[in-house]
Amino acid sequence: MKRLKLILSSLIVTPLLLIPVVAHAATTTTTTETTTETTTTTETPEKRIAKYKLALKTKPTAAEQIKIKANCKAAQVKGRILSAQITQKITLRSAAYVAVTGKIDGLITDLKAANVDTTKLQTERDALQKLITTYGTDLKVYQENLTDMNAVDCTTDPVGFKASLEAARTSQATVLKDIKAIKAYVKDTIKPTLEDIKNSKPTNGSTQ
Repeated sequence: MKRLKLILSSLIVTPLLLIPVVAHAATTTTTTETTTETTTTTETPEKRIAKYKLALKTKPTAAEQIKIKANCKAAQVKGRILSAQITQKITLRSAAYVAVTGKIDGLITDLKAANVDTTKLQTERDALQKLITTYGTDLKVYQENLTDMNAVDCTTDPVGFKASLEAARTSQATVLKDIKAIKAYVKDTIKPTLEDIKNSKPTNGSTQ
């Protein structure tokens, strides 16, 4: 049980909680099983941009479109640079998700070997995975939005640029919400469960 408590102590102070929330563009995907499994879409960028336009609440006026044409190319350059800078943060976050879920899985195995009831922890681990999977799905959408925004010929299709920009902003907010939900679940649900297990008495005379 002493060995299990050491493992619990290291897991409770999880690196997941130390990674800052990403508030900007992300352009990488993660294909590891426990994080952001994604698949390529069959839709073309043109079809997606058409959908963005349909979802656009307010179409830019003629004057606004002139301004977009004058500034959008520079905005796209900055967007691509920003996306590249954010790539590392997304990679670190995905690695943290893998590390945390992997540690929980290993801990569950050790706890079972020590005759500790892991039902609650397993349920919470499954719930955490659902949150991570949702994050992966939403991140894929966000990445598509950003790619389309940076690739659209904004000087000939300023409405398409505006629509893809708004789509990216909406999906960004969703991804940020997902990240905060994962962080809160680890802190407010899983961490207290680990504390309870750490402080619990060994069963069946286990002294591991």
